[in-house]
Amino acid sequence: NNILVTGPAENHIIENINITEGSMGVVVSGGVSNLTVRDTNISGVINNAISLTDTNNSIIQNSNLYDGGTGIRLLNAKNNSIYNNYIENITRSVYVLSDSDYNIISNITINNGSFGVGVEGDTTENNRFVNITINSASSYGIYLNDSNNNIIENLFVDGDSTITSYCIYGFNGADNNNIT
Repeated sequence: NNILVTGPAENHIIENINITEGSMGVVVSGGVSNLTVRDTNISGVINNAISLTDTNNSIIQNSNLYDGGTGIRLLNAKNNSIYNNYIENITRSVYVLSDSDYNIISNITINNGSFGVGVEGDTTENNRFVNITINSASSYGIYLNDSNNNIIENLFVDGDSTITSYCIYGFNGADNNNIT
C-alpha cells in the first residue's frame, strides 16, 4: 500500500493518491531528482508518510498527512521545495536530517504533534522555513540540533498547555540560525 521510487531516476510525478495505514507512505531514495509529490492524502502510516533520501530538486505540495510517526522526512536531500501541506496527529511532523541543505519549507500547518519541525544532524545547513503554523506542539515547535545557518521566518507556535513545550529549542552546535 506504499509507493517506492528508487534511483537513479528523474522527472516523476506522484499525484492524487490516497494511502491508509502501513509501514511507509511515499518513499523516494537513491539519487532521484526533479520528482513532484502533490495532492496526496496519507493517514495511519507508522513510520514516514513521505520520505526523501538522496533526493534533489524535488517538490512536495498540497499533501494532507494524518495520524502517524513522521510526516515529511528529508535525509541527504538538497534543494527541495515543500509547501502548502497540512499535517495532523503526527509525532514528528517535518524532520530534516543529516546533509539536507538548501531546502525551502513553506506554508505548512501542523496540528497536534510532538515535534513541529525538527532539524538535526551534522552538516544540515542553509534551509529556509517560512510561514509555518504549529498548533498544540507537545514538545517543540522548532527543534534545532547540530544544524547551522537556517532561516526561520513567520513562525507561529501555540503550545499544548498541559505539557511543557518550547517554541524554539536549539542545542549542541545549532549556530548562526536566523529567526525573524
